[in-house]
Amino acid sequence: MRHLNGFMARSIPLFVALALLGGCSAGAKRDGAYVDKLPLPIDTMLTKMIEPGVYGGRFVFGATAGPKTFNAIMGNETSTTDITQRLFCALTDIDYVTQDDIGVLAKSWETTPDGLTTTFHLRRGAAFSDGHPITSDDVKFSF
Repeated sequence: MRHLNGFMARSIPLFVALALLGGCSAGAKRDGAYVDKLPLPIDTMLTKMIEPGVYGGRFVFGATAGPKTFNAIMGNETSTTDITQRLFCALTDIDYVTQDDIGVLAKSWETTPDGLTTTFHLRRGAAFSDGHPITSDDVKFSF
């Protein structure tokens, strides 16, 4: 029993070192910049940022539970909405710094003087991730 405890005591630093090295991703080096196969839309949305980002890469979102659905309309708990809010975009959003309405999928919009009708103008070239164009029918379907 003593010998086993001594062996384990000497082995623990080795196991810890191996675990830490296993977490390193030497193979994750990017050989080149990401190249998108689809061209940017004609009406590309530009947003002023504090610092420039790097195009492409991976977005990792930690969660304690998986989504119950990918249908944003049916999702009513945070495990679903945390994901679906990042998968889909809205016609408009709010700039939380300036409190201004900003267009996302909609490039512009106008509301009639009586406030009963709003006409949205979609960005030309907006498409789904598979390249299929987004149309007003798709927007109507989501409503």
